[in-house]
Amino acid sequence: GKSNLSESQKNEICSKLLQLMENEKYYRQNTISLVSVAEKIGETPHRVSQVINERFEMNFFYWLASFRIEESKQILSGMDKRRYKMEEVAEMVGYNSKSSFNEVFKKNVGKTPSQYLNSIK
Repeated sequence: GKSNLSESQKNEICSKLLQLMENEKYYRQNTISLVSVAEKIGETPHRVSQVINERFEMNFFYWLASFRIEESKQILSGMDKRRYKMEEVAEMVGYNSKSSFNEVFKKNVGKTPSQYLNSIK
């Protein structure tokens, strides 16, 4: 069934989620799941999922990926970008494998991480 969250409850969940991701960078955990995120902020997975779907207009998987890809783009366009292997960049933002990082990055950005890196002058 649909949970009847008020707008202020949704706002509160939304700001807790952003705090967790933007300030604590919780997406770097490679064991992250909807359940662990919900537990971290003291909410049910159902409510967290509902808020992500409504407020960010995407599912949990894409929402999580958006933070990871954003940070990886910053690393890949940063001063010391050539210092890291792609496996290391993948791990830094929470991916267990280079292949899943590549796949999600390409879906989001339209280029592989390597192509993206080489497109930055």
